[in-house]
Amino acid sequence: MPRFVSSLTKLVIIIAAALLVVVGYALYYFMFPKTIRVLDGRAGVFEIGETQEALLSRLPEEIFLPEPKPKECPKNWIEVATMTETERSCLLSTDLWVEGIPSNKSVCQRQFDVNTTLEFNGNKLVSVTTVCRHPE
Repeated sequence: MPRFVSSLTKLVIIIAAALLVVVGYALYYFMFPKTIRVLDGRAGVFEIGETQEALLSRLPEEIFLPEPKPKECPKNWIEVATMTETERSCLLSTDLWVEGIPSNKSVCQRQFDVNTTLEFNGNKLVSVTTVCRHPE
């Protein structure tokens, strides 16, 4: 009988440990923010290596915030579909754009806010960073 109890105790301990790992992972995955940085290939609708001009012509429904905002830029958020030439030059003169309508929502859990930034170098997209955060 003691041998059976010993085996049963080991089984219970193994199951409890596995359950603890699964619950811990689920809590971590659903509770803690994360950052995803893509340096090659695709990140949602964005293609690494694509030029700023190509991106603007391909995604007219997007809204971007140039960072840092140039002084000559009349407003913060620029709607690609209705932007003026001044707003276009504001976007094209900066190497960091914040996406206004997150297209990479699928990488974050539903309860997180999504913040995606595009980084350019020499007019070409070099990285897309998506940060999943708890709402403030």
